[in-house]
Formats: sequence, C-alpha cells, structure tokens
Amino acid sequence: MKKIMYTSWFCLLAGCMLIISCTTDGGNEAKTAKQMEADSLVDQLYERYDAFDFAGTVEIGEEALMQLEALGDTTTMSDIMATMCISYLRVGDIAKGLELSARAIEIDSILGDPELLSGDYNTVAGLYLAEDKAEEAEPFIIKAIEYEMKTPDGSRLSNRYGIASEIYCKIHQPQKALDFAQKGLAIAEQHGDSAQMGTRLSQLGDAFMASGQMQEAEETFLRCAEILKATQSAVSLAIVYRQLGNIYEDRNQIPLAISYYEKAANLARQLQYSMLLCQCTQAIGELTAGEHPDYSVQMLMESRQLADTLHSQNVEKMMADFATKFDLKEKEHTIEEQAAELRMHRFVTVIFVVGSVVALAILALVLYMRRLHRKGEVLEVKLSEKVVQETQHQEEPEMSQSDREFIERLAQHVEQHLGDADLSSTSIADAFCLSPRQFARRVKTLTGVDTTHYIRASRILRARQLLTHTELPMGEICMQCGFDSPNYFSRTFRSDVGLSPTEYRKKTTENK
Repeated sequence: MKKIMYTSWFCLLAGCMLIISCTTDGGNEAKTAKQMEADSLVDQLYERYDAFDFAGTVEIGEEALMQLEALGDTTTMSDIMATMCISYLRVGDIAKGLELSARAIEIDSILGDPELLSGDYNTVAGLYLAEDKAEEAEPFIIKAIEYEMKTPDGSRLSNRYGIASEIYCKIHQPQKALDFAQKGLAIAEQHGDSAQMGTRLSQLGDAFMASGQMQEAEETFLRCAEILKATQSAVSLAIVYRQLGNIYEDRNQIPLAISYYEKAANLARQLQYSMLLCQCTQAIGELTAGEHPDYSVQMLMESRQLADTLHSQNVEKMMADFATKFDLKEKEHTIEEQAAELRMHRFVTVIFVVGSVVALAILALVLYMRRLHRKGEVLEVKLSEKVVQETQHQEEPEMSQSDREFIERLAQHVEQHLGDADLSSTSIADAFCLSPRQFARRVKTLTGVDTTHYIRASRILRARQLLTHTELPMGEICMQCGFDSPNYFSRTFRSDVGLSPTEYRKKTTENK
C-alpha cells in the first residue's frame, strides 16, 4: 500500500515538473522569437539608413522601438535612437528628433555611459543647429565634448569638434570655428579616415568663410568635394555643393552659384533630405527670378511647400522646453555637488566640534538662498542689457540712413504686432517684401542678433513693464505679449528673467 502511495506521489511530482518545464521552454521560445523579430527590424533599419532611405529608417525604427521596449532591451533602444534622430533631422521632423533625444538622454543617464551621452548631446546640438539656433546649441556640444573626453579612446572627438566649428561659425566667432575645425581635421587625418576628412574640410571651409577668407574657403570646398565623391559620401557632398553655391553667390558669380545649388538640390531629392532641398530651391528661385521667372516660381513654390511641412507649430515650444529641462538638470547636478561638499564639511567639522555642524548648516542655507537671489538678478540684468544694446545699435554713426530707417521700422512693426502669437521672422519678412533669407541676413548684420531673439526679448520686456506698472491679470498680460498659453508664458519668463511672473510682480511692487 505504501509502495503504491509513494509511486503515485512520484508520478504526480514528475508530471508537475514536466508541465513547468514545457511552460518555461514555451515562454523562452516565444521570447526568443520576439527577440529575433526585433533584431531583424534593427538590421533593416541600418540597411535603410546606409542606403540614405531616411523616411524608411524612421518608419522601421518606430516599430523596432515598440518591440524593444516590450522586451526591456534599453541598450539596443539607445543605439537605434541616435540613428533615428539623425534620420528625423534629414526628413525635417525636428520635433520628433527632440522627443527621441530626450528619451535617449534619460535612458543613457541611468546607464551612465559617457560614450552614449556624448552622442545624445551631440545629436541635440545638431537639431538646434538645423533650426538655426546656434547659441542654444552651444551648451549641448560643450557637454558632448566633455563626455567624449571621458571615453577610453575619444574616437568621435573629430565629429564633436566639427559640430562645434559649425556652431561658432553661426554665432560669429570665426577664430573658435577655425580652431575646432582644424583640430577635428587633424584627428581625421591621423586616423586616415577619408569620409571624416571630407566632412571636416567642409566645416573648415565654412570657418574660412566666416573669417572672410573666401579664397581659402573655395579651395577647401573644392578639395573636399573631390574626397567626398571618391568616398561616395552623398549627404556631405550635397552640403558642400550648397556651400560652394553660397561662395559664388556672394561673389556675384550667379550662373556658377545656380549650377552648384542645382547639384545640391538634385542630390537632396535623391536622398530625401528635405531641409537641404528647401534651402537650395529657395536660393535657386531667388537667383533665377530675373532671367527665368517661370523656373523661379517653380523653385520658390517647391521651397515654400517643403518649408510648410518641415516646421510644425510645436517645434519652437519643444525647443524652449528642452533647453529649460537641460538647464534644470544642470542646476540639479550643481546642487548635488554642493550637498556632497556640505556633507564632507560636516563630517570633518564633527571631528573637532559637534556644535559647529549646526552653524555650518545655517551658513550653507543662507549662502544658498543668496545665490538663488543673485541668479535671478543676473538673469534679469542680462536680458535688460541685451535689449538696450540692440536699441543703442541703431544710433551708431557709421550706420547709413537706410539701415537706421530699416531698424526703426522693424522696431515699430514688432511693437505694433507684439500681441500676435504668429509674429515671426517669416511674417515680418513678408510685410517688408523681402525673402525670409534676405530679411534674416539683414537683421543679423545690423543688430547682431537673429529676429527670433529680438521678438522674444521684446515680448519679455513688455511683460515686465505690464507686470510693474499695471494690475492686469496674468491671462491678459499673456495675450498682450503674444504668448499662446499662460503656462508657456510663465516658463519663458522664468527662463529669461529667473523669476515667475507672479514673483517678479511681487518683487517690483515691494521695491516701489
């Protein structure tokens, strides 16, 4: 009887183990199948990217991300996000690129890998640069270089220096641009990387242009084009053709400029590089308006259609939010460092006098509050100085009468339409009967700032005046200053002034 009972128990136990084993194997097989499917999508993504099919890259990438997220494979997710961000940049979807960059930074910050974080911040710098926001891009490329220097070999420093060179060209610091471009080229030459050499030469040519060395720029671009044709680097080659077009346009060699713009446009069409195609067709349309009006209209219409699809209404807001988020992370990092130092001071002090810990804590709190107050004052003064400098620039004796009238007209137009949320560089250019490119170039030359910054500074200045001298509710002030929503107004005001609108009003009221 006992033997039968033991046998029954043994059979029952073996059956349970068999069921568990089958279930586990089935789960592993299902997981393996999903992993294989995700790996296949990742392989397809890189194949599309290598074939310059950027639209296909992002389409497959979104599906791959969903599957990898379900599998919990954050490492692979981080890898493909960088490729997808570049692809979104190529097709002109800056908003989506920023969204993915934010996710990548969150993942890689947890992993703590400096190589991944260097790539993330470099991508963000590229996205801001594509939107012609070079000043906002600068802190991101500096961060990318810092992280790259922490990697074992620093193999991508050449790329980081190249992006830094582009940024300093845009913010009119040609010597820094030349230094970074030459350092990046030296690293590429040291590694014998022809593709990298071609790209660095392109950026060196830009730096020469920014410093007024046009002959050196032309020679550098022509040498660059030969290298890129040999390495079949189509994207970089298209950009170099556009740069040569810029040189010949500045020299008034219009037929040659049009020829290179058309070469760049043809390559951009093949690559589906929407942003570059938009720039080239705009230039071709403007240069051919006199002799070939029908062709000019065709090019300008194509450029306008591309421009309408490139920039969503949310890009400006996303960039402002992203920059604010980055700034907050930097402040959090600083506070953590200060807390660590404070703990160390307390530890050392306890060895000598326990009672001094309390005194040090109080002193640290007072210093911290004073520092916060000082930061707010510094931000407020910087904004005021910027607006004053822009106004004073109109009174320079060497400025011609027509330039002075242009600046005065710009100031009047912005003042009259400040409550319009759609006020932008493009809308003002239309009112002045100029192309957006011509208008932006003239404003930058005469004021030293781009139109977007000018409008934003004017909005904040009016908001400060209304907060100080009126009792209007926040919603009314927001509308009169041309902000879409009270939340966006509050974030922008705090970012530029260092205080919320409510805090600013309270402070100015107490000081009266």
